[in-house]
Amino acid sequence: MTALCEMATVDQVRIQIKATHAFALDPQDELMEILLYSPNGAAKGKIRELFFARWNDGQLPLAPGEHEGLDFVENPVKFFYGGQWVQCDVFAHLTVGKLRFAGELTEAQVKMLTGEGPEVDMPNIEEDWRKLAAEEGFDADVTFEGVTPY
Repeated sequence: MTALCEMATVDQVRIQIKATHAFALDPQDELMEILLYSPNGAAKGKIRELFFARWNDGQLPLAPGEHEGLDFVENPVKFFYGGQWVQCDVFAHLTVGKLRFAGELTEAQVKMLTGEGPEVDMPNIEEDWRKLAAEEGFDADVTFEGVTPY
């Protein structure tokens, strides 16, 4: 069957930290690498890991465009920076794009995608299928969505 896969992509992520007190960030530091902790001190993970785990699980908006103030971690959190603990809430501002790929699926693959069949091997869509231009029309028997994993 002729298929169209529309893959959501992360075009840009901006991190917002709302702290309970002022602190200075070194412009050379990578915010995505900050290790977050729960208020009781349990490590949650690095911002990058936490954000992309939610993305890869499809738990963040997939529609193309700007998405502001997204919760990707249970707030409040804290992190250790510059010799002090910083209590804060952390949010993401996300710009989502879309890639489109055209290819062929077997009947068994379509049944798996619709939840009507067992798990079967899928093609490597990004490598094996034809990438379509954003405005290019395509007549497909089946259209499905996914996320570009990170």
